[in-house]
Amino acid sequence: MKNKKSVIALLLLFLCGLFLSCQEKVQIEGFDETSWKADTKACQDKRAPLASLLFEQRTKLKDLSEMQIRDLLGAPNQTELIERQQKQYLYFIKPHEKNCKQPDTQSDRQANDATLDVLLIRFNAVQQVNEVVLTKK
Repeated sequence: MKNKKSVIALLLLFLCGLFLSCQEKVQIEGFDETSWKADTKACQDKRAPLASLLFEQRTKLKDLSEMQIRDLLGAPNQTELIERQQKQYLYFIKPHEKNCKQPDTQSDRQANDATLDVLLIRFNAVQQVNEVVLTKK
């Protein structure tokens, strides 16, 4: 009996893993995923027009999983945990002098963080996109 329960549990775990790994690749019309990912801190100034494209088509991003966003945009420049087990990803979208050079001090890092243009993607508690915003952070 115990062996049968173990087999069923393993089968369910396998099916869950299979389901999660088979998520559809997201396609955003006109979005150059390679350029976005190559400009990791927006120092090459390639992300601003791409961020505008993403924002215009933000309804396609709604309800995507965190892994689908990471697959499309790569790792975020910053991750913030917010209330009720939510999080938000911040992607830099415009060059900033302190962002594109190595900050010398902690105060430089804080000043840099206060003036960045970012694409903010907020996830709900079940790790699905529920908001996409272009803002200054």
